[in-house]
Amino acid sequence: MKTTNIGRSAWALTLFLMGCASNSLWFHSGPRPPELTGIWIDVEKTTAADTVAWSLGTGGDDITLHFKVLSDNAGMTRIEHSKKRYGSWYLSGDMRDTVARAICFQRRPRDGATCRGFRVDTLPGVPAHRRLTVLGYPGAHHVSERVLVERLPN
Repeated sequence: MKTTNIGRSAWALTLFLMGCASNSLWFHSGPRPPELTGIWIDVEKTTAADTVAWSLGTGGDDITLHFKVLSDNAGMTRIEHSKKRYGSWYLSGDMRDTVARAICFQRRPRDGATCRGFRVDTLPGVPAHRRLTVLGYPGAHHVSERVLVERLPN
């Protein structure tokens, strides 16, 4: 009887730890290289008064930031912002392998990740900005490249 209770306790503890690991950021699907971390301005969804940015955190957080400039009748402006966590991100493959590498996004650990090929290059200027182009990105009406430009700190 004692052996059965110890076995059940060990089994329950194993299931608990697996559940915690797969439902939190303890679950690490792949590397998160510094070449991809940071805040990226979504060129397609950004205007002078409305900015959408992807925040790819070093710990794997995939967060969308939205900043909107609002004006009232008196000409006063204010910035309204929101933040939404979508899930986690990671790199599949090797950063040096420009053919097979992919950036993967996972909404929930129990769901499979969505992985897309990408390019990273540098835009000329002072200071230079990195540009991340996610290939085959499904939008609301079409599949295309999604171009993101690095937001540099002030």
